[in-house]
Amino acid sequence: MLKNTLIKKVWLLLLIIPITGISATTQRADSLTRTQFIHLQTAKADSLNKLALSLASSNNTSPAHLNQAISYIMQGLHIYSKFKDTIGLRQTFDHLGLVYGLQKKYTQAKWFILQSNTLSRQQRDTPQIINSLINLASVKKAIKDYKLADKDIREAAMLAKMFQQEKMRIHRADSMKSITAISDTQLANSRQKKTTLKKQASSQSNYLPIIISVFIVLFFIIILFLYNYRKNHRKK
Repeated sequence: MLKNTLIKKVWLLLLIIPITGISATTQRADSLTRTQFIHLQTAKADSLNKLALSLASSNNTSPAHLNQAISYIMQGLHIYSKFKDTIGLRQTFDHLGLVYGLQKKYTQAKWFILQSNTLSRQQRDTPQIINSLINLASVKKAIKDYKLADKDIREAAMLAKMFQQEKMRIHRADSMKSITAISDTQLANSRQKKTTLKKQASSQSNYLPIIISVFIVLFFIIILFLYNYRKNHRKK
């Protein structure tokens, strides 16, 4: 009875292991397929944005071209929003602000630039915050809101200065790390060299008594040889 129960358990395990392996493999394949699908979709949105910008930046831009550009950008916006691509969303907001600005629809332009600014602040992306502030100031100047435009420009300048200072601070910190690493390496090499010299000196000092003893023995052998030589010479 016990033997039959054990056999059943073994067979159950043998069945479970392949099923678990197949399930894990399927999940990995599904995850990879979804990643590829998302990449293809966001690449499509990128293409739509590029197409829109080419329409908006052409020399013979017509109202129809600008409307078509907005349509392309909106299609890309829905894709980025669906897959939570925040970078794509921010770029799309910038593009919508640009095209609505070209259409002189400043209320819409301002709103989309503000969305870009908000996303950039959430991501703490200082260069993009500065970029959105400059775009915002441009729209405010267009609607003759010079005081607020000047405020945005001053904030952008302040952030640019702080960003540059932070970059310099990081550069100095990296330089100090490099110098410290070089100094540590040199110190380690110096210590290793001193240790090697000490070992060599210690090794030489250990052999010194033996060398002296050998010289003493040789000295007495020579003296004895000379003594015997003289003694024999006198006898002759």
